Amino acid sequence: LRKGDYHSAATRFETLIESDPSTMYYRLIPLIWTPEPQPSRLVDAANEWIKDNDEPMQLIGASVLLSTPQYEKIARGVLRGLMASIDERVYGPAEAQLWRMRLGADNLDSGDVNRWLPRLEKIPAELRGGPTFVVGQAYFRVQQYEQAAAMLLWVPLAYDDDYHLAARACFVAAEGLSRIGQTHESATLYRELTQRFGESPYALEAV
Repeated sequence: LRKGDYHSAATRFETLIESDPSTMYYRLIPLIWTPEPQPSRLVDAANEWIKDNDEPMQLIGASVLLSTPQYEKIARGVLRGLMASIDERVYGPAEAQLWRMRLGADNLDSGDVNRWLPRLEKIPAELRGGPTFVVGQAYFRVQQYEQAAAMLLWVPLAYDDDYHLAARACFVAAEGLSRIGQTHESATLYRELTQRFGESPYALEAV
């Protein structure tokens, strides 16, 4: 995760849950929460993971394919199926993955985002990092920049296992605060980004 190598992280995670399905390190599940298409190696592997017997691997695979246009419909179907899981570690993040698809919608509004908040609180606390990032991005998308920053800053504060996601959340929060004139607070976040997440590409953008 620190290297941003989600393919290797997923294969290690698969070994982890096969040896211990109730592992206390489930929080390290390497899900994709950003919209960019993923590398072909990861996409090819994801096509196999969605056929896996283990729901967590299906979830990882669907999170990858959701960012790949030709597989988006398949990923949606897998995620909807996973929402019927009896495992709260699966059905909550699966629902939050589908929120990602609303971020680009022209009719997204603050009411939509506010309705996600009670659902977010039902996701196990250690797995809320990615879903919190999505909610923060949604507030940013509807130009509620203060609320966006408040949500996004939870990611580097409490859910920094995914180093690159935490760095991105910090960067977007800083950008949001800048847009509403909170330049001092924004500069502080950019400085924290370069110091704490110096190995991420977002640190270079913050300089």
